[in-house]
Amino acid sequence: MKQKWITGEVFESVFPLPNEVFQLGLAANDLLVYIYLQYQKGVRSGQCYPSYATIGAAVGMSRKTVQKHVQSLVDKGLIQVENTTVRWRDGRTRNGNLLYTITPIDQVLKARERELLSQLKIAEIQRKWDERVRRMAVHPRPQPEKTTTHKS
Repeated sequence: MKQKWITGEVFESVFPLPNEVFQLGLAANDLLVYIYLQYQKGVRSGQCYPSYATIGAAVGMSRKTVQKHVQSLVDKGLIQVENTTVRWRDGRTRNGNLLYTITPIDQVLKARERELLSQLKIAEIQRKWDERVRRMAVHPRPQPEKTTTHKS
């Protein structure tokens, strides 16, 4: 089904990309690989399995560069990657393409929010500790005098 846009452009098909993706602070090439994986994913499964070479051909990157940016997306929690195997008719098993699972953006944002809150809590605890140490340095507590007893 063709869609006509306000600008008059007509497209055979379009795919949704969450606006929040642009709030994640991704590097340009990370974003490009992520958009391609979003484009390829299944609507229900959220999964796809293009090869590094296929992704690279689509976005204009080498296989190694794609591999680096895929790992960056994994590290940021935007995707998960699993190895797959292919069984040939003669019974041999070989490595297949990687299976990419796109993490729903709301889960990514919630995880980032939890991480930020955790960092804020740690910073607040550190601030309170520093204040306590500072007060102790300004007003040290008197130490009890040690008394020695002699046995006779």
